[in-house]
Amino acid sequence: MDQPLISIAIPTFDRDKYLEEMLRSLAPQTRRHPGRVEVVISDNASTDRTEEVVRSLSHELGGIRYRRNERNYGVVSNYWLAFRLARGKFVCVAGDDDIYEDYFLDLAIAVIDSLDPDLLLFNRSIWNRDMSECILERLMAIESGLVYGGIMDLARAHGLASNLAFISAVLFRRIPAMAAPSSYSLQIGFPYPQIEIYLRAFHEARCAVVPQAALRQRQFNGDRPATELRPGIMNGPIGGSIGWIQTFLHLHRQGLIPFRSLFETREHDPWLTGTMADFIIPNIARAMHYGVLELDHVACILEAMPLLPDGEVKQRLLECVAVAVDQARLAGQSPKAAPTT
Repeated sequence: MDQPLISIAIPTFDRDKYLEEMLRSLAPQTRRHPGRVEVVISDNASTDRTEEVVRSLSHELGGIRYRRNERNYGVVSNYWLAFRLARGKFVCVAGDDDIYEDYFLDLAIAVIDSLDPDLLLFNRSIWNRDMSECILERLMAIESGLVYGGIMDLARAHGLASNLAFISAVLFRRIPAMAAPSSYSLQIGFPYPQIEIYLRAFHEARCAVVPQAALRQRQFNGDRPATELRPGIMNGPIGGSIGWIQTFLHLHRQGLIPFRSLFETREHDPWLTGTMADFIIPNIARAMHYGVLELDHVACILEAMPLLPDGEVKQRLLECVAVAVDQARLAGQSPKAAPTT
């Protein structure tokens, strides 16, 4: 069988309704490009109609390669399981709740054919939960395509947390990404394993940004209740924020990127002005408020302190650490061995 140009690899679990909408948005596009696009799905042992939805839409999509896992392996592992199913020259590991515009694949193929990039970042629009209202027409306020000579140059201009961390909007070469070590992200349960892949595989690669909003992001609003936040697990944005620090420290130790690059990346969108300042620190403060910031997390933050420039960000982190240490003492916590490899 000929190798497809693009694989849309979808990790999913118990989101049959959203998955069906997402697949229907791809169906007419895959029919326009027979043999050049494949859709693969890694189902984390869903208990809803996911398998039925996939089978019912398989013909419309020109076939779907579907794998049902024997159990739920978790979000991070399922990302990798979906990725490893892909056979395309390029891969998009796509969120099961997003919707692609009808021109997404046309645009992707045209950009690949004209620019021959290693990684593509697409603009996107932001919608409410039921996709009935557009909240923001274009996340990145850019009018023309841009090409960068490395992933950190792209990140400094367009952001790690708001753009590169959003899997559905990134298309990348499969072979270098597959070869990039990513065991650390899996080891610590970092919910954005693609960041380690991008930083390793595309450190000096040709990376392009596409101005058109080629997909719709479903916005899930609302704060998680405190009852769902428990020590010892990666609690969404909270655990993810600690994971950013752990991952960048790990890559700093290996000499791949300076840790302070996490502080230097600026988010060019209306919501965030900096990965560290407006994404990581508020979530760490929230973890501290709910008493789920553990001493292991504090140790990572303290290790990062000397690598940050003096200023407001460093001071805000120090304040979080001081309160978290006091809380840990009251709770009788002691640190566990943290992964370093």
